[in-house]
Amino acid sequence: GSEGPDSFWTWRDLMYRFAARITPEQIEAIAAQLFAECLRHGYTSLCEFHYLQRDVGGAAYARPAETAQQLAAAGQATGMGLTLLPVLYSHAGFGEKPLAPAQARFRTTVDEVLGIVDALGPLRSGQLEVGAAPHSLRAATIDQIRELAAGLPGRPLHIHIAEQQGEVEQCLAHAGRRPVEYLMDHVALDARWCLVHATHLNETEVAALARSGAVAGLCPTTEANLGDGLFPLA
Repeated sequence: GSEGPDSFWTWRDLMYRFAARITPEQIEAIAAQLFAECLRHGYTSLCEFHYLQRDVGGAAYARPAETAQQLAAAGQATGMGLTLLPVLYSHAGFGEKPLAPAQARFRTTVDEVLGIVDALGPLRSGQLEVGAAPHSLRAATIDQIRELAAGLPGRPLHIHIAEQQGEVEQCLAHAGRRPVEYLMDHVALDARWCLVHATHLNETEVAALARSGAVAGLCPTTEANLGDGLFPLA
């Protein structure tokens, strides 16, 4: 638990403490239980925004897709349809801020993510698609996002964006633009893009996003639990 009122940021600290300990074998077991429960409640496919690419010490696994392959195995064992999205996570904040020790297991470069995607290639099927996820504008630079997208033609791409008001303020301070504006200024979005949460948009951003063919990936349970706010559904 945490001291004081819970928020997105206290949840994040607790999640980091958990993530620092979990093993690949535990990842498969937990994912299989989750997938089975989701199937029981009518969810037949999931997008897995997959962070943990390194061992508990932050070193690369001998097999670059070690943890992603455990998730794929859990999907196969349960019959859950998966879109598996290894995460590009290089920085702790805008301006290429260095990662914190708690983020060591997430650390990836564009080449490493492309290597993981390549290693998962033989597993692709009607039940498993493989794309990638530049985590956010905080954790990946515009140049990295462009490079990753160019390296994966035709594959799905997901990015967290404008989830928290604090993120919008940080982006304005860094780039003078709101997150969705900043992304769309520099990256050609199309139907393979999903902007996850996209909670804090203005009318101009909503219209531009609609024209691009990309979608906003709304996660009502997460957004409610973390007090993110409401996407402008009306």
